[in-house]
Amino acid sequence: MKRVRANELLGFLVIVIALLCQYGCTTVNLHAKQRGIRIIAKSGESLYLYKDYHALVVGVSDYEKWPDLPNAVKDAKEVASELRAIGFKVELLLDPTSGQLNSALSVMAFQTGSERDRAVLFYFAGHGETMKLADGTELGYIIPKDCPLQSQDPMGFDDKAISMKEIGDVALKIQSKHVLMLFDSCFSGSFFSMVRSAPVDISEKSARPVRQFITAGTAEEEVPDRSVFKTVFLHGIKGDADLNKDGYVTGSELGMHLQTQVVNYSRGGQHPQYGKINNPKLDRGDFIFSLGASAGESIEPPPLTETKVNISLKCNVSGARVFVDGREMGTTPLPRLALSPGEHRIRVEKEGYDPFKEWVNLHRSQHISLDIGLNKQRPRKGHLFVKTEPGEAKVRILNIRPKFYQGMELTPGRYHVEVSARGYKKKRSWVDLDAGEDKHIDIRLKHLKSGGEVMSQPLKGRGTSAQEISLDFADTDVTVIFKYMVETLDLNIIWPPSVHGRKITVKFNNVPWDEALRMIMKVSGLACKIQGNVVQVSLKRKQ
Repeated sequence: MKRVRANELLGFLVIVIALLCQYGCTTVNLHAKQRGIRIIAKSGESLYLYKDYHALVVGVSDYEKWPDLPNAVKDAKEVASELRAIGFKVELLLDPTSGQLNSALSVMAFQTGSERDRAVLFYFAGHGETMKLADGTELGYIIPKDCPLQSQDPMGFDDKAISMKEIGDVALKIQSKHVLMLFDSCFSGSFFSMVRSAPVDISEKSARPVRQFITAGTAEEEVPDRSVFKTVFLHGIKGDADLNKDGYVTGSELGMHLQTQVVNYSRGGQHPQYGKINNPKLDRGDFIFSLGASAGESIEPPPLTETKVNISLKCNVSGARVFVDGREMGTTPLPRLALSPGEHRIRVEKEGYDPFKEWVNLHRSQHISLDIGLNKQRPRKGHLFVKTEPGEAKVRILNIRPKFYQGMELTPGRYHVEVSARGYKKKRSWVDLDAGEDKHIDIRLKHLKSGGEVMSQPLKGRGTSAQEISLDFADTDVTVIFKYMVETLDLNIIWPPSVHGRKITVKFNNVPWDEALRMIMKVSGLACKIQGNVVQVSLKRKQ
């Protein structure tokens, strides 16, 4: 028998081990793809439900303007602990300001909620408020730490409080198929005029998309600091709300259980509201809690994906919208934004500010902090203020039609201002106005020696010293210039209809009016005859 050389045996073993590793890895990956959170329908069919459960739990106890709720933070911690115990990945947010709460909701919508096969739960413990609108309907709000009272500062309240309309928008932005939102607060509003239905057996329909909402009470009710709602909720998801005893608690069962038990334990003091959003594409399914091993629960391990790069993004303006490669990711501040390595286009924008745009190149094992400053947009128009002496003097802007008023809003440009008053010499001045500028000018008139009102100097014929005029027109119909001269000089000009449409550009500074008129006639191919203060314009005869 031949002896096998050591190096040949070693090579053979390497090949065998490689094949076994490949087979083993393939088996593990196939098995992982088949895993997840599964449910057993009444029919006995095994249905794939979710990849995982995620929750954002918020508690607000330490209010700046509202009465404190000492137990709200404690309740939020207890809810977070119980949800973790049944398999939820929980983000706990305590005593957030309006900006912090909005940022957390954005992360829930655009990061947590970007996974379709996921169940997302939102729980809020804190104050709620209701605003009555002009059409008689009501709008509910949840109150962050720094929100003022609606009765004392309605504008500040509307800026800081988060309305149920905004909550509804967040629910719609989440791409995950099942979303359940619970509010241990009391408020009302059309948002809760939702679709209600009796619990049904779990089937393939249960896995369809749904948005469900439960609140602790109505607008007229007060939620006690020692929450009955929280206690009944936690007992419910542990099994008390499994009304049909199938081993699962659905969002519909939980809503019915809370409505019945909270009314009972509060002796009629609280009446929880529940239901699904009134949207035919988002009211077919049902949020499902599985109750232990009997539910066939199995959570797949995280997939092997490329390493993400974390970005934290701060801005001098809170609530600015953040876009990455054209996709909205939330609002500022964003404490954590996970992106793939490579080049990305960042855009941050908010109404009233110039947008921020920048390309960033991200590398693995890198953490980037972006501190963005948005600049306020300059107003496109300016404002003109004219202070006169005497104060009752009349102010006109001769090269525009609208009547002047103090603080008049005007587009950037050059304006011919005239100030006149009885017994004073009229004064005209050209004023340049920039975009966003508040222009203040002072014009003082001089008394006339004769004491009489003179609107203009006497007009004199050709070859004599006439009243001077300044003109500044670009590509303008000659008839518009004639009208300006009539208003400025108390002159009468007559022209035939055939003159219309002849556009010229002229710019004179303090030129005798008759010389200016002759130049206009020459440039526009016209002729004129002057008799006193009457000018008759005609077409120039061909020679």
